[in-house]
Amino acid sequence: PEALNYIAKGVADMDRLLYGLLRMSRLWSVPLAQEPLDMNDLVGGLVKSMTFHFKEAGAEVTLSELPPCFADKAQLRQVFSSLLDNSVKYRDPSRRLLINISGKAGASGEVSYTVSDNGRGLSQAEEEGIVWELFYRGTPKLPVPGEGVGLTIAKRILERHGGDVTACAAPGGGAVFTVKIPGLKGREEAAAAAGTASA
Repeated sequence: PEALNYIAKGVADMDRLLYGLLRMSRLWSVPLAQEPLDMNDLVGGLVKSMTFHFKEAGAEVTLSELPPCFADKAQLRQVFSSLLDNSVKYRDPSRRLLINISGKAGASGEVSYTVSDNGRGLSQAEEEGIVWELFYRGTPKLPVPGEGVGLTIAKRILERHGGDVTACAAPGGGAVFTVKIPGLKGREEAAAAAGTASA
């Protein structure tokens, strides 16, 4: 029985890794379908769909007004789904989970969105970038499922859009993830510049 349990665990780990690699490979085979996005509608809908998930974790989610952007709707939804799911997975069981989602438009036409929580926080190594590595999983205070590819995929998605995502520890414990992506203004200016160049 001990040997069979060892084999079963090895097979399960291999299955998890293969599934993670499959998700990564599919990301590059899907063309971007970028369009103007109402982020209040997209993120608000996502939060609503995760109501049971948040309720089960005893989480309180605050959603502020979000500026629009120009992106692939399905892929950007995947980004925020990963960030919110991580907040729940890596919560601190000693206090109620608080998640705040906010956004702002920059003068350069870029928009940024922030997902912050009061969970277990981030180590120095995670702030320095290890958190984005494929199959990396932090040390949760509760058992959590997953393949360790969610944040890696989120970063790759944003890089495909000409954006990025960063992470830092929140004061007093917790994590702050900041998503940066071209906004509608930035898209219009880029299109106008391209038109001028071609003329």
